[in-house]
Amino acid sequence: MYLVCVAFSCNEADVLPDTQSEDAVTVQKVLQKDEERDALYTSVARNLAAGLEDQSVRSFIQERVNDQFDGDYNFLVETSKDEELSVSSNGRSIPSTFGNILFDGESSPSERTTDDFLRSIGELYPLMQVALPQLEIGSAESWDVAHDVPLVAFIPSDYDESNENATITAYDFEGNQYELSAEKEPDRLVIVISDNERLIALEKPESTPSGRFGSDYPMYKGCPIELPAYHENERYNYYFRDDVYQTLTECKGGAVIPTNSGTGNGGSGSGSTGSGSGSTGSGSSGSGSSSSSTPQCDRDVKDKTEQLYKAKFRDMGVIRDVESWASGKPEVIYYTTRVAYAASGSHYTFTSGPRTAGKEGWYKKKFLKTSVTWKVLHHNLFKWLSAQNGDEMVYTWIEEDTSPFGGRTPVNVTFTGVRVANASFTGTATISIGAQDDYIGNNWVQYCDNTDGDGTLYTNSMQIYVRQRK
Repeated sequence: MYLVCVAFSCNEADVLPDTQSEDAVTVQKVLQKDEERDALYTSVARNLAAGLEDQSVRSFIQERVNDQFDGDYNFLVETSKDEELSVSSNGRSIPSTFGNILFDGESSPSERTTDDFLRSIGELYPLMQVALPQLEIGSAESWDVAHDVPLVAFIPSDYDESNENATITAYDFEGNQYELSAEKEPDRLVIVISDNERLIALEKPESTPSGRFGSDYPMYKGCPIELPAYHENERYNYYFRDDVYQTLTECKGGAVIPTNSGTGNGGSGSGSTGSGSGSTGSGSSGSGSSSSSTPQCDRDVKDKTEQLYKAKFRDMGVIRDVESWASGKPEVIYYTTRVAYAASGSHYTFTSGPRTAGKEGWYKKKFLKTSVTWKVLHHNLFKWLSAQNGDEMVYTWIEEDTSPFGGRTPVNVTFTGVRVANASFTGTATISIGAQDDYIGNNWVQYCDNTDGDGTLYTNSMQIYVRQRK
């Protein structure tokens, strides 16, 4: 291992490359197409595009997306479907609702009503949203609603934004269809019908036929979500993902479960087995001390909680690889994986997470130029004890999308020759992520790396500073 000094100084932080390349991690997405869902989203996109001919509809959308209720330029169909606005008809202004705009023009051989149409959205696709992504050509704030009529596109169920040849379908107010590149930004504003990434819609206990829940609160990953809902309808309570993940941390008390097996040499035996992504939140690695009687590393001397100080995407190219222009700001989460030494003498890997790093502050736009920025997190995690967790751990970064379609996608993290409890450990942890989530990369952290100042900078697709809590 070697040290690289930046800006001719090593005083602020050490800079270390990752010991294992992210290229060694192969992630195969498991995507499935939902024809019924895509047909519904197509109708909404086409009908809304037709409605945009009316300036009052454009003004309504601009006002709602600029509220940025979740930090992005979007709003839920569910929360705005009954809102009233006036539209022009034959030279007259008549009252309508936003839901009527989405249904107008809908062919209905089965005599389906607007209420039926909107109820199917609220029950089957509760996170459907209307979004206006920030583009180099303009944004929701600069949109001249008096003269500029955007296209309306929708994100299909099998959309893979990491595919450089991916396209999304869009419509104009005259009904013309366009195929837009997912990689290259369009040269005009585009409203996008998609699924919200910041909220989770959890079924209410009373709507579950089995009646198995012994709680008055919705359940998520085995924990009751005792939070005030952002919104609710007859079937769902809506919560912000950040709040749900924090609740899981508190519910599970930092506990972790094995994620896969491994083998240890030197009399340690074979690892125990397990599956899944581990429990959520920051974990505690237990009590104990370093196996070394003479402190040699910062973590031996200071013996404080690990802290993920700050993080940054390597460049805008990485951001666009995992979150296309059509999807707005990237929603970033991460997992931490390390080795455990059990009292029985066996070794296994375990993973804590997900923990959210949010969607704000990853880049900024100035004079139509976009650049990545450092995001200060100050995330306190756990106390790293080399005698129990070895000399290496991994941060795995994911861009999280809603994934109601397809299966789960495995991301494997393999340790080779980690020293723990005077033995060498080799094993693999499998993190299960959503089908439409995107793997960003791994940062491999060594126990004896510097934790002074900002800590050590680890460079990969995601760049991070890791130190001990001050």
